[in-house]
Amino acid sequence: MRVNESAALARLRCNPNRRYFPTRDAVRMKLVVCVVDDDPRVRDAVCVVLEGAGFVTVQASDGALGLKLVRDARPAVVVMDIVMPNKEGIETIQEIRDEFPALPILAMSGAHAPGREYLDWALAVGADECLAKPIDPIELIRKVTQLASRAARPSQRGS
Repeated sequence: MRVNESAALARLRCNPNRRYFPTRDAVRMKLVVCVVDDDPRVRDAVCVVLEGAGFVTVQASDGALGLKLVRDARPAVVVMDIVMPNKEGIETIQEIRDEFPALPILAMSGAHAPGREYLDWALAVGADECLAKPIDPIELIRKVTQLASRAARPSQRGS
């Protein structure tokens, strides 16, 4: 366990006494999830939840590093924040979609502005699913598991 695991779970409003049980597919296949977020606290919290569910995680702090990590690690799923410095999530999603058309992407954002729905933009440019922050850990696990299952069956991808 990481030293900051309790704090990370608290940031996602997780119950630190509850065990998030690994999914069978994640444990059996050791599926890799690439988590891209500029906030290290959110990134760590998402990784703690996903690792608790049996996934292996790799992390990047912005879109440019995330794209490099996707190329190097070949994850089963990408979890991408939208508003980040250097290279934002929308641009990164487009580039990932161009290079890896079947790679499932879960977009997440806490940024909301009148007339500018970042998660809608993310879906329009190629994200498969989205989550608004603060993230519900059960919903995060459910969506990543579904996307990982879809990755195992590339013909099931919608676009």
